[in-house]
Amino acid sequence: MDLAYLEWLQNIRMSLPPLFEQFFLLISDALGQILIIPLICLTYWCFDKKPGKLLLLNIGISSYANNFIKLLPCVYRPWVRSDAIHPTQGAFAGATGYSFPSGHTQMASSTFGTIVYYMKKTAISILCAILILLTALSRNILGVHTPQDVVVGFLIGIGTIFIAGPIMRWGEEKEGNDLKLLIVTIAACIVTTIIVLVKPYPIDYDASGNLLVDPVAMQADYFKTVGLLTGVMLGWFLERRYVNFEMPKRRGIKVIALRVVISVAIIAVFFAFTHVFLKNIGFNNSARCFLELFLLVFGGVYLGPLAYTKAEHALGW
Repeated sequence: MDLAYLEWLQNIRMSLPPLFEQFFLLISDALGQILIIPLICLTYWCFDKKPGKLLLLNIGISSYANNFIKLLPCVYRPWVRSDAIHPTQGAFAGATGYSFPSGHTQMASSTFGTIVYYMKKTAISILCAILILLTALSRNILGVHTPQDVVVGFLIGIGTIFIAGPIMRWGEEKEGNDLKLLIVTIAACIVTTIIVLVKPYPIDYDASGNLLVDPVAMQADYFKTVGLLTGVMLGWFLERRYVNFEMPKRRGIKVIALRVVISVAIIAVFFAFTHVFLKNIGFNNSARCFLELFLLVFGGVYLGPLAYTKAEHALGW
């Protein structure tokens, strides 16, 4: 049934001009990945700290949950299950590994669902719902995910909003709760990591003798999300305890530019560190993937605010 639906969409896609396909490629990449990072960064650093933290926390929890779930049933992509499915070439390169659940749909649902949860405005809610629907539909139209992949990705992204909100409120309610949350997060990551490392994985090959899905590569993707979540939680803990930065009273271009430049510079240093230094000294790929996301997020959540708060104080802003 799910594959028949994809075939039906595939026939529609192939009967329409290439612009139709390009539109959904743009939707998939922009709403499921590219636009999310600057949206979170600018919100957290420059406009409103509270929804910025909620966005970070929800994306951290939902991405971690999504990638952990991927490694449990190990569901193959639609074109592996059926020779009749031919995904769009532009989406094929980014659709590696297991199929269930959809990471793009989860990311879009986490991001735009959080905006709805926080702002509670009808027009914005309708717009965000359309963006989530377009992202989910694009993954089916492009042939890289089944309907159940996007439905579960949506449920993870939306469901964790109702976990992240109460978690954030509880963590800031009284002294010591933030430390408890950090400890629980690390403990949960240790337990799921043990499961990921010891569980069996399917080892299947295509007609050319190539491994259909490399479990080690998929584990590396999981470790990225562990780094993301722990970076969010440790950064949140330290920022709350030792920085507690405020939004600028006058959000002039100078203040916004200073915050963005300092934070992006810190992130760029960590990016170079993980991609050049760690790679050249032979770090395990999973460890490098963990450190890559951990350092990038930790730099943006804690070190960036620490640096630009000191700079603003020194400049008398």
